[in-house]
Amino acid sequence: MALIGQAGAGPAPDPRRGEAFFNTAFVAAPSPASLRDGLGPLFNAAACDQCHSQRGRRLRPADGEPLPTGLVMQLSQRKADSAWGPHDAYGTTFNPLAVSGVPAEGRITMRWRTRHGRYTDGEGWRLQTPDYEFQALSHGPLGEAAAFSVRGAATLDGVGALAAIPTAVILAGADAGDRDGNGIRGRPNWVVVDGERRLGRFGWKANHPDLETQIAAALINEQGITTSRRPESGCAPAQRRCRAAPNGGEPEMADDDLAALVAFVAGLAPPAPVADPSGDGAELFRALGCAGCHRPSIEWRQQGRTARLAPYTDLLLHDLGEGLADHRPDHDADGREWRTAPLWGLGRARRAGLPACYLHDCRARTLEEAVLWHGGEAASSRDAFTTLPGPRRRALLHFLKGL
Repeated sequence: MALIGQAGAGPAPDPRRGEAFFNTAFVAAPSPASLRDGLGPLFNAAACDQCHSQRGRRLRPADGEPLPTGLVMQLSQRKADSAWGPHDAYGTTFNPLAVSGVPAEGRITMRWRTRHGRYTDGEGWRLQTPDYEFQALSHGPLGEAAAFSVRGAATLDGVGALAAIPTAVILAGADAGDRDGNGIRGRPNWVVVDGERRLGRFGWKANHPDLETQIAAALINEQGITTSRRPESGCAPAQRRCRAAPNGGEPEMADDDLAALVAFVAGLAPPAPVADPSGDGAELFRALGCAGCHRPSIEWRQQGRTARLAPYTDLLLHDLGEGLADHRPDHDADGREWRTAPLWGLGRARRAGLPACYLHDCRARTLEEAVLWHGGEAASSRDAFTTLPGPRRRALLHFLKGL
C-alpha cells in the first residue's frame, strides 16, 4: 500500500475518507488496489465494520459453534523471568483466518456451562459460563504458560467525547485506597507509549491512552495492517510462512489515512439518552451503588464553559471478582480488573433490534445476567439487586434499557 502523505502535512484529516477505510475490506498483497492491499497474512476480519457494525453488537454463538467475528481471542505467555509477553507461537491475538499460502492459526469453538439460582422472592435466574476449545492449531499447543481472554468489539459511539475528558477529571474519581469506605476502589491503568507514561482510557482494560493507539493496535492485531504507530509484523517469530508473505508497503497504511480513520471514529456522536434520570429505576441505580462506578455524569470546565457528558462510566479499573476474571494482566490491570464499561446507548441498540450480548466476552444474554455476573467491588450491589422484589428489579432493568 503506497504512502500518499505525511502526518502534519496538507489539509486536516477527512472523516469521510476515514469512513471509506472503515467500511471497505482490505485485500491481500500484492494487488492493483494499492491503497487497500496488505491484509494479513493473518487476520480476524478484512474490514473494521465487520466487527464494529451494529454498534458493536454481536450474535452470541450457540453451544458448539465457532468464535464469531467480533469476538477476538487475545493471548499472553508467562516468560522464564515471570514477566508476561506475547505468546511465542501465536503472538498477542489468535487469528483464525489467513491469506492464500499461509496457514491460519486454528479455530476456537465455544461451549457453555449453565448454573441456576433464585432471587430472594423465589424467582429463578440462569447464567452461562463460556469455555473455549482450541482446535487444529497450526503451531502446536498453547502450553501451560499461556493465558487467554476473549474481547468483544465494543460500540464506538461517543468515543471521541470520552477522549476529550481531561486526565485530571478522570483521576479525581480514583480511590484505590477506598478513602470513603464505600468498597469501591477505582484506579487508573497507566500504560507506556513511546516511553511516555499515560492514562489508559480505551479498551476493556483501559489499555490504550487514545484512539490512534487503539485503532493502530486493532489494525495490526486483527487485520494485519501495519502503520507507523505499529510497524512490526503481526506474525509470531515461529511462523515462517507468515513472515515470508508479501506485504503492502512499509507501512501498509499511510499516516494521513490513519489520521482520517481516527477522525471518523472520533466524530461518531454520543448516543442520546432517553431514560428518565428521575424515575424509580434511576433512583434504584443510585441506591444500589451502581453509580459509584457507572458515573451518570462527568463535568469539567472547558474554555470558560461547563462541558458535560452522561456516559455512565468513570473510565477506571475495578475488581469485578473471580467470576469475570481472565487471569491475564494488561499493563497495570490485573486479571480481575476491568474498565467500567460505558452504559450510554444500551437502549438505542435494543430499540434498533440489534443482537443482545453483554460484558467483555458476550457471556450475558440480557442486562439482568450482566448485573448478576458482577462481583468483587460490585458484589454488594449485585447482592442487593437479588433481594429486590420482582417489580423493583424490573424497574432497574427498564431504566438500563432506556439509556
